[in-house]
Amino acid sequence: MKMGAYCTRGRPQAAYMTATPAFHTLVERIEAFVPGEDSPEVILALIAKTYGMSHAAYLGLDLQHHQTELQYILHATYPKPWIERYISQNYVIKDPTVLNTLNSNLPIDWSKLPRDNEEVRAFLRQTHEFGIGGRGITVPIRGKRGEKGLFTIVGDRTDADWDLYKKLFMPDIVTIGFYVHFMVIQNIAQRKSDDYIKLSPREILCLEWASNGKTFEDIADILGLSKHTVRMYLDAARRKLNCLNITHAVARAIKMELIRAPR
Repeated sequence: MKMGAYCTRGRPQAAYMTATPAFHTLVERIEAFVPGEDSPEVILALIAKTYGMSHAAYLGLDLQHHQTELQYILHATYPKPWIERYISQNYVIKDPTVLNTLNSNLPIDWSKLPRDNEEVRAFLRQTHEFGIGGRGITVPIRGKRGEKGLFTIVGDRTDADWDLYKKLFMPDIVTIGFYVHFMVIQNIAQRKSDDYIKLSPREILCLEWASNGKTFEDIADILGLSKHTVRMYLDAARRKLNCLNITHAVARAIKMELIRAPR
């Protein structure tokens, strides 16, 4: 028998038998997400693939309590032209999947959207034109600090198998949505803290030479410093970047564009 999910300290906990053994592997992958190193889009693509759909997306709204100036945040595996159009046309205030889900406590099945509204029909036609798909589920999420999240999984399914698909996977999809929300909020918090990571010029130089495979002795000779001083600069950079070792610190500094990639 399937049961719902419950939350503990803001983190959802799976508490039911699922339709796919891949659910637990997927949850473990989401929980292993490392802000600043992993990409939410990679996780969303994995979710879509696991559940046999074309795309997955997350839209976050009312994020001011998380000390961000963003009006909203969008992570999606949609084609780039559609994302650009969505943003440029400010579809976030017109998208019927968003408007209907924000007014609901339950997931919205795209096939149940009112077709008597021309704006709805026009929007859904565009999703087909851009290769998004016509069968979708959007899950509303209410965060503990007032933020709102919308998790969507979408693709092309026949009329014959759509009802069965929902019966099998709706509980999984709802729970996954909460995990994705938690992941994105973590990512926002990390991006905010990253703004305050400031490396000194010497720390940057030492990391850049380390990224080129130079040893402590090599870097000391190049910069005219003692080996002990080089070690001190690299260790200071490692602590600022919250890394376990110099190799990890170099990789993270490159990803954050704090230092140049190896020449």
